[in-house]
Amino acid sequence: MCPTAILLGCGIAAGALVPAVLLIDGATRPGYSLWRHSASQLGTGERGWLQTANFVIGGLLLLAFAAGLAFRLDIRDVLRPAPAGLLEHVALLVGFAWIIAVGVRLRRHHPVPAQA
Repeated sequence: MCPTAILLGCGIAAGALVPAVLLIDGATRPGYSLWRHSASQLGTGERGWLQTANFVIGGLLLLAFAAGLAFRLDIRDVLRPAPAGLLEHVALLVGFAWIIAVGVRLRRHHPVPAQA
């Protein structure tokens, strides 16, 4: 299997991993409801490390996916300022780096309120 295919496969892995961990952790967390609480609230409490790791690993997988997209395109297409240009790749990289930053900063949120 070529390295580009592995990098592109990282996007598929991230798309499955992040929601799966979110749903499983949310379903097993007492007092948490996905309908009433944000996903970032899972980054607090005793098991907060799990959602933080989920966001960081998911972001790293998406960064690898963005690199795979860049390698898949011809370098002339990447440098061209047209639709398949450099700006789109930079936007992908910044967006996926933002996911990692959110995962690292999750610890500052308030804990999940207890269900009444």
